[in-house]
Amino acid sequence: MVVRKKKARIKVKIVIVEKDKIEGYAAAWVAKRMLKNECQIVFFGPGDKLPDTTKQDLLIFGISFSRSVVEKLAKQASADHCEFRMFDNDFKAKSELAGIKEVKVNMNQTPARMAWEYLRADFRVKIGPSKHEFHFSSSPWIIDYSDNSQLWRWPTLSPFFIKTAIDNCYKRELESWDELATRDLAVIVEQGKEFIKNKNKEEENAPGETVAGEGEGNKPVRRQAARKAKAGE
Repeated sequence: MVVRKKKARIKVKIVIVEKDKIEGYAAAWVAKRMLKNECQIVFFGPGDKLPDTTKQDLLIFGISFSRSVVEKLAKQASADHCEFRMFDNDFKAKSELAGIKEVKVNMNQTPARMAWEYLRADFRVKIGPSKHEFHFSSSPWIIDYSDNSQLWRWPTLSPFFIKTAIDNCYKRELESWDELATRDLAVIVEQGKEFIKNKNKEEENAPGETVAGEGEGNKPVRRQAARKAKAGE
């Protein structure tokens, strides 16, 4: 009689990030690429219910919970002999969660940066039909970009056009962001400009509402993004 050995069950980490935010998706992208298939991403928003984390490792990046909830999660993880860590950059969390050893609050780092530093591992992405491999020895520019809300690191590059390209030219999917991470920032800026340019042409060619005080004739109403682009923001 042949006895087959059972395959070892891969322990999956639950990673909770904020949904509908570039910083949240950037943290999810980092976690997926570093932990590979050993993580389950949960995009969390206001009113959402926390998933069942019984006997599961749990990592939270960039979301604040009340002290009672965090203490309950920490207690459960300890009883289950599982990992629990929470990383936040909200100043309220610094006082609300003070003294809980599983919590790290750093107001100078985004969730993406905290995920990169905590999960630091061999970070590689493969893009294109040939699956060409890129190896990152330092943090991808996407993570640096997420840190730039208060201090812009690239004075010659427009944050508006970079955000425009990220939001409109790349889907929030792993493969799309792998390609995004390998692009030169100057190329990203040009993609943002091209998107705005094409959008303006579409609006100029479409019937528009009239705006009083804009000179002779009727002009189409421009979107806010177009106005910002024209002003050079």
